[in-house]
Amino acid sequence: MFFMRSLLIVWLELTLCARIASLVFPSIARLSDKLFEFFVHFSKIPYSNIVKKVKSTRNSLTKERYAVRVDESVWQFMKKHLGYNDEEMKKFRENPRNLDVLAKASQLMNKTIVVEVVESKGCNSQHKVGDKFIFDGVGNLLTKKNPKRICIYALAQLPQLIFTINELVYAGVDPNEIRFKRAGCFDVGVDCGGWGHIVMEVRVEERQK
Repeated sequence: MFFMRSLLIVWLELTLCARIASLVFPSIARLSDKLFEFFVHFSKIPYSNIVKKVKSTRNSLTKERYAVRVDESVWQFMKKHLGYNDEEMKKFRENPRNLDVLAKASQLMNKTIVVEVVESKGCNSQHKVGDKFIFDGVGNLLTKKNPKRICIYALAQLPQLIFTINELVYAGVDPNEIRFKRAGCFDVGVDCGGWGHIVMEVRVEERQK
């Protein structure tokens, strides 16, 4: 049993590598098919049994990955916060990703996302270098800490950055390690037939209490 489990893991790893490589070299996709055929022939295991083993291994790895605990009071808070009924909450709790997110939510609650204007030319909304747009850790705009006027076309460029920051935190990575941390409004500026253009840079700070 241990020997077959080891073979299964090796096959899964080789197949995954072949599939990734096939994105660059399509001809390599045939390699993963050959690996599968070889494994079936060598192991003498019926195809249906292999599928069951793959699913079992995947489920086992999923349970290990999300082997964390969330206090019942947190679940009840989320039920009330999101306005779920019992059936909806049951579905929410059955998703292992939600367990992982809630287990790490406190890390985001202690963060502030700061988007600072680092370049500005011809901005109709008069955003200047040094202007800051402030969000809480999960991406809510903190209106009392922001300028009275914010251009919607500037805000429209920020969801991808904030989403990436959240995902980095959930993955246990320092969100300030984000490589591409700048975005600009879609106005191309007067030189290209528009009006103006601003560039913004995002960073994450510890929340000031």
